[in-house]
Amino acid sequence: MNTKQYNLYDSNNNLYQVSLNDILNCNNICFGYVRQSTQQQKSLEEQIFEIKKQAFIDNYDFVIIFSCKGSGWKINNINKLKDFKLMCKLFSTLKVNNFGDIRLYIYDVSRFMRNVLIATKFINDVFEPNNCEIHSIIDNRKWNNNSNNKLDFLRELIESESYSVLLSNKMKINSQNRKQKGNHIGGIKFGYERYKNNSKIMKLRKNNKEQQILGYIKKRKHELDVVSKKYLYTSLCHNLNSNKLYKRNKKWNYNMINRIVKSNLSNIEECNLTNQKNDDWIQCDICDKWRKIPTKLFSILSLKNNFSCEDVQCLNCNIPEEIYKSSFEESFEKLNLN
Repeated sequence: MNTKQYNLYDSNNNLYQVSLNDILNCNNICFGYVRQSTQQQKSLEEQIFEIKKQAFIDNYDFVIIFSCKGSGWKINNINKLKDFKLMCKLFSTLKVNNFGDIRLYIYDVSRFMRNVLIATKFINDVFEPNNCEIHSIIDNRKWNNNSNNKLDFLRELIESESYSVLLSNKMKINSQNRKQKGNHIGGIKFGYERYKNNSKIMKLRKNNKEQQILGYIKKRKHELDVVSKKYLYTSLCHNLNSNKLYKRNKKWNYNMINRIVKSNLSNIEECNLTNQKNDDWIQCDICDKWRKIPTKLFSILSLKNNFSCEDVQCLNCNIPEEIYKSSFEESFEKLNLN
């Protein structure tokens, strides 16, 4: 028995949760599928808006939306798109229940899939056997019984795949070139930050604030010999969050602490906590040197479009750049956290 719930919009933009029986008993209904794989693409909300608008222009009273975030390139990626799989299963069930023809709206062909072979396989194995027409709104393409429309739809799929391949190759080449020049490529492990050196090369260095948090966790890790894991992790989360020492703007939770404790902390220096920040770094737009300045001054200078060494008293471009210190040699205002 199908107990799934589906998101249905009416022409007044009201959202309802409906069952299979509701769909079978509903007249003048269509479907929409939206997908986003990167932040640069149209948001799911924008795609849904266009689909609803077109559906109601075409005189449908209701539209059910399936929404996915993820890649549409490989079959393994598509298997992870839960709503896409749910949609395919629903269409098969509707066919068994003699629902009739199905109209599916997509924002554009690339949001359906970017791989021609996989897309045509799904069309031939799932959509056509279940009497489903696909209408692509932005590029005005349709997959239906008209052979010319099918050809136009396939051409759009091919263009979408070609664009995706070219973009992927361009990004790989760009990444390889940057790596060869010495740039850091990839994610930034907690405890480190990325910065540009004097040669404009992106490098990693220790982030003092994050290193201090790691040092505090490492110091209290020894308490596991006398207290339970749950008690210690709860205490750590409370202390860090109450002092707004978040993990990159996210509040600490049990799993975050657990991953840190299980990681390699051998190079981390044990320490106490502080929420006092004394200095900040800013780069001169003339000589490209990084300057450590008081936080209060940084908050003022960072509002300017450019910064030069001469903006700070007793500084000029001829003075060598201060070495970035990764150890905790500065004096910290200690918090009473225990």
